[in-house]
Amino acid sequence: MMEVEELVGSKFDSFVDRDNFDEFKELSQKLSVREKRQVELIINTPKNNKKVLSMTITPQLDEKREKIIGSFIIFKDITQIKHLIEELKSAREAAEEAYEIIEKRNQELKETNDKLKKSEVKLSEMNEILMEYIKATDK
Repeated sequence: MMEVEELVGSKFDSFVDRDNFDEFKELSQKLSVREKRQVELIINTPKNNKKVLSMTITPQLDEKREKIIGSFIIFKDITQIKHLIEELKSAREAAEEAYEIIEKRNQELKETNDKLKKSEVKLSEMNEILMEYIKATDK
């Protein structure tokens, strides 16, 4: 978990890379008076840890609530959530692959079972013929 002290008092552009900063700046400028936006960004903390943050941007309005004079930003560290999501995706992919293998094996078993049933029918027919032959020849 990121320590609050790592970011409090830091300038936004000190821990956000240039591309993210420019995207934030453009997004802030496009906000309307009654709008707030949520975006995700990847940052490097002052302790050089990569973190994924959810950032909610809400416009700061003038006294008449007609003009945007700034922005309020709320950050939430979602790094662990993102890692868990990736683990879940990997587990799901592995489960889907296993399911496909199981389905293929089940189909192969069904085909083998069908062949065995046909062989069993043929053996039964041959057994009847053999029994009739034995009875007919009295052997």
